[in-house]
Amino acid sequence: MGWLLIKSPMERDVNTPSIISRSHLQVIQIERMSLSCVRVDDGRDKDCRGEIKERYFMKIIVLAGPNSCGKTTILNNVYDVLLAQGAVSAEPAGKKQIVGKDFSDIVTWKGKKIAIFTMGDYSYKLIGNRTSVGAVADYAIQNCDIMICACNTRLIKPFKVFKQAQYNTTRVDKIRITEKNRLLRPKVDMDKAQTIVGELEMVLKNLIIT
Repeated sequence: MGWLLIKSPMERDVNTPSIISRSHLQVIQIERMSLSCVRVDDGRDKDCRGEIKERYFMKIIVLAGPNSCGKTTILNNVYDVLLAQGAVSAEPAGKKQIVGKDFSDIVTWKGKKIAIFTMGDYSYKLIGNRTSVGAVADYAIQNCDIMICACNTRLIKPFKVFKQAQYNTTRVDKIRITEKNRLLRPKVDMDKAQTIVGELEMVLKNLIIT
């Protein structure tokens, strides 16, 4: 099946298709997101720019952990490992810095588009709100095969989205390193990055068109 991405009723314009038959369309409600995902019968995709193409369901690998446990550092390590193994950034200048060490990028690795998004302390950055789309929908529109992201365990709504069946989410947990063991943190962070790369390889092996 394909997916038709349309704007919410608040944002819909005259050129956006309307939902006229619930017998043929299954709406997947993503809480407070500006985009809804709608299943269509013809096996094609159409985004809100009117482009039609075949695509995969985007899978998600989420690094979950509390404040200041090293999530951003770990995903920077994941990014560096992928580049060292031949991944190519979609941006000529490389990853896009957001704030501090937080960044976003799409890389091509082993023939697949992989999005990496490290800003996981704010729900709206991940899943959007009434005025913004959020990274999950944004990367889905861009036909990414897999999204790797961080998410703070104090958040609730993003994990509800991640649990939706079409994302087939893999969760990797990270705990905060105690002060006594702080010297071990670089090794622990790199080991966790290698774990995520291993999970990514497993997802790639199992990736099929749904």
